Amino acid sequence: MPSVHFVRLMNERGMPGIDIFDPISLQYAAFISIPPVVLFLLFRKWLTPEVWLGTIRKG
Repeated sequence: MPSVHFVRLMNERGMPGIDIFDPISLQYAAFISIPPVVLFLLFRKWLTPEVWLGTIRKG
């Protein structure tokens, strides 16, 4: 999830002066999480177990 990735990056880099629990930071993380969620909701009809298993077998 992008928001988790964002928080992890902020913690690892230890950027001074940036509070990851600041409302602006949390809003930014929520905003960058929207596209993957929307894509999932749009394509969930086609995300069947067969699709997942086919991807795993090919990978």
